[in-house]
Amino acid sequence: MTTSPSADKKYCQLFWPGHNVHWIHGRHWVSDKSVPATGVIVHDGWVHFTAEGVLYSRWTHNAAEIAEMLAERPQAKATFSKRWRILAIDVNPRRDTWKPFYLDVEPSECKYELLKDFEPDA
Repeated sequence: MTTSPSADKKYCQLFWPGHNVHWIHGRHWVSDKSVPATGVIVHDGWVHFTAEGVLYSRWTHNAAEIAEMLAERPQAKATFSKRWRILAIDVNPRRDTWKPFYLDVEPSECKYELLKDFEPDA
């Protein structure tokens, strides 16, 4: 096994509001109806947007990722599922591919695990 310090990454292990979307949660979200979200702005870890005429301010540990996605594609569509607390950004409109972000009303700390790149034993 080989490791590379430059490839080490921290990965949040939590699957609750504001953190990672668990695959079961994601399946529920995909089968549910989301509504368009407009005016998505990221500021200081918070995501602000409007859906169905309501202004939302929600926290996610992935706010920087949302900001990067919107900087690369400012015209990207977004949807919101109030029931599942997921804001989704359209990452590839030609393939209808969406990246979901699990939102919360207040910040919470991540629980990190250090992941290292490795080569499996042959």
